[in-house]
Amino acid sequence: MKFFSIRAFFAAMSLIYIFADYVPAHAATTCLFIKKSTAWTLTNDCTTDETIVIPNGVALFGGGYTITAIDPPGSNFKGPVLLAAPGTRNVTINKTRLVANLQDVCNSDPDKVVGILFDNAPGTVADSFVSINKGPASTCAEGVGIQLQKLPFVPGAVLRKVTIKNGLFKANQRAAILALGNINARIENNEINGIGPTPNVAQRGIELANGAKAYILKNRIFDHNHSPLNNDPAYGILLAGASSSSRVELNSIKYNDIGIRVNGGKSIAVVTNTVWSSTLDGIRVDDEIGIPTTSVSVLTNDASKSEQNGIHYVSYHGLLTKNLVKSNLTTRNRQMGILMEGTADKIQRNTSSLNFVLDIADAGTGNLYSLNVCATSSGPPVDCPVVATAP
Repeated sequence: MKFFSIRAFFAAMSLIYIFADYVPAHAATTCLFIKKSTAWTLTNDCTTDETIVIPNGVALFGGGYTITAIDPPGSNFKGPVLLAAPGTRNVTINKTRLVANLQDVCNSDPDKVVGILFDNAPGTVADSFVSINKGPASTCAEGVGIQLQKLPFVPGAVLRKVTIKNGLFKANQRAAILALGNINARIENNEINGIGPTPNVAQRGIELANGAKAYILKNRIFDHNHSPLNNDPAYGILLAGASSSSRVELNSIKYNDIGIRVNGGKSIAVVTNTVWSSTLDGIRVDDEIGIPTTSVSVLTNDASKSEQNGIHYVSYHGLLTKNLVKSNLTTRNRQMGILMEGTADKIQRNTSSLNFVLDIADAGTGNLYSLNVCATSSGPPVDCPVVATAP
């Protein structure tokens, strides 16, 4: 007959107590968390082949550890790696690294692969690294780093507020950050690096659509290129039907097909950004999606060295009107410094110089030009001649 000593018994009980809080997030993962009522702490580098759901009101502290999404046996990964569950309390994700090692099999909605999904939940993602893709040869229109959504969009509904700050996004296949519906995002001080020239997918650094609103501030966004170019270019920042009062300010945006595009919307501001070396236009404002585009202000930006135009207002449906282009610098663009195709827009106090075709050109109706300056390579600055061109 065997006997256990009292000392051995209490030692075993202490081990049970110590490890009681270390719980795998799901049977399909190797991720271990210390779980408290409002905080989870990741304790290891790990893999998961299914979504890890973070309950509403919980903060996840990643500790710099990496979660790698992998395909489950006999299938492929679907949906988000981390899901901030719906609710009214904040979900926080801090110092977490997310990467993917996935086969090149495409999913459709709602199974498209996303790094972090905030689905009708407020919160914050801070100091984290996200890289979600299916390999350099993949043509799948998925692979979003962080997606924020409250759908369907309902005018006047409560907006879910989410902050994304101090992050590093690298080679996310479709977009680094995507906001959809009744969302109010603050996207600040992130570095967003695209894949670079690729024929496979048209990437976006940051995209707002379906009525989403955002303050996009002090981000560094590089290398989103769809090459060879077709009718689906890549973007540093794309606002497609974004909410009024969205603002894009003090960002550094370089080496993208189009640096900043505002496609439809009212009272949107693009202010004091550096937009250089775009494959197409530096800053483009248009009405292609059939939404009136009015009171869009493009102010004090440096839109230079693009292969086409520095600033280009494009009218597809005659819905581009009463916008403001003021105090911008456009230089060394291979076509026009500023090209206007709208109606009753104001173009004031811009400096445009050394552009290869024209400094300022008008292909619209009733646009108002005043106090624009062309700085020549020799001699003093002069008033810019506005040249009428065919749209």
